Amino acid sequence: MVYKATSQRNILLILLTIAILMLIINIGEYHVQKYISILLSIFCFVGLFTTYEFEIKEDELNYKTLLFVFTVFQKKLYSADIYHVTFKRVGWATKGAIIRLHRGINIRIIQFNHKDVMSQLETFSLNNNVPVIKSKDYLVLEKLAK
Repeated sequence: MVYKATSQRNILLILLTIAILMLIINIGEYHVQKYISILLSIFCFVGLFTTYEFEIKEDELNYKTLLFVFTVFQKKLYSADIYHVTFKRVGWATKGAIIRLHRGINIRIIQFNHKDVMSQLETFSLNNNVPVIKSKDYLVLEKLAK
């Protein structure tokens, strides 16, 4: 199944409006402030249209970062590539996972659209003999969910 996530758009919209207001108000004054507000507005605009896809198959994991509809980053992971999967609590009551790799960038699985993604990732790890580490806070969240 393919799971999708987006960035927190409310925060990015607020930052984008602040950056545009800073750019409009300081038209002729400080050049450094102009450049900072332009960079901040570009960063927020790109962040608004960034989405993440995570697919769990029987023997592989697929992770994509998309900008609009274009794939910016794609990674196919097999069980041999994964060092271990760490399940953690993120925020107040949100479950998250970090897939630690032998080589390359570790992948964070946080705030995807289905709550089922963590249980599916745990099932994948157990079926493919990937070590699983759960933090104490994550175990508390599991107990509360039951």
